[in-house]
Amino acid sequence: MAVACLAAPVMWAAEYRGQVTFGGLPVPGATVTVTAGDKTFTAITDPQGLYSFPELADGNWTVEIHMLGFAAIQEGVAIGLSTPLAKWELQLLPLDRIGARVAADPSPARLMAPGALARLIADTPALRDEEIGAI
Repeated sequence: MAVACLAAPVMWAAEYRGQVTFGGLPVPGATVTVTAGDKTFTAITDPQGLYSFPELADGNWTVEIHMLGFAAIQEGVAIGLSTPLAKWELQLLPLDRIGARVAADPSPARLMAPGALARLIADTPALRDEEIGAI
């Protein structure tokens, strides 16, 4: 009795781990995304700035790291069974590049509405009591 063996390509999977830091300190809450072709996986760094992707196919992946207030990182990485722990150091964005979204209507008509200044003072602890006279 003859047994036939079918050859099929074998895809190895490797764990890819890394740490995100700023000034040598861990950065929790950073978003780490890895992409290869049509496959994309995302992880969030833990309190020690660590992340892990347990089973990525060996090969070339693009790693992107995003954290509010920091410059994004995007770099190609070859992932395999012997890939060491990745170390990523974030760089703070200059103040003029850090943006904020305004949730309320900032129109002049709304800002000049009756009671607008009183609401601003009531909602801003630094403008209460003795500091009101400086306005």
